[in-house]
Amino acid sequence: MKAKGFTLVESMLSVAIFVIMIAGLATAIVAGRSAWEVSQNSIAVQTQVRAVLWNIAKDLRQAGTSLSLTQTVGALTLTFAHPVDGSVTYAWTKDAVSGVGDVTRQKSTGTKIIARNISALSVINNGTDVVITATATGTSATRKTDVMTLKEKVVMR
Repeated sequence: MKAKGFTLVESMLSVAIFVIMIAGLATAIVAGRSAWEVSQNSIAVQTQVRAVLWNIAKDLRQAGTSLSLTQTVGALTLTFAHPVDGSVTYAWTKDAVSGVGDVTRQKSTGTKIIARNISALSVINNGTDVVITATATGTSATRKTDVMTLKEKVVMR
């Protein structure tokens, strides 16, 4: 009489194939999560640097040509007359420990943080136009650092 069922070798082979498949799936999930975290960090860095450029450029396009600009290593203050908000001041100071700082917009009704993790900000006033350069830095959970620098030229009216 012949016994029905699987032999020990067949069972062990099935378990080994199953373990290899699960290990491959786990590796794919870990790699996918890591890629997702890196892309999320990159998106966050892009969002911060674009927010700085968009806000300052939008306000400068509406402002007159009289700008007050103070720049030092790791700090910037830009003040000008806005037709709706009155006197507007953008300020940024780099923290000595973290190497990044917040960009704030101050007007008569209060101060608002425009962007965080800005590692460099410069404004060059050429009289007829202003060139803004902003750099944002971010580090993902996987310790990968993303840095993005964007520049925008604003023609003064």
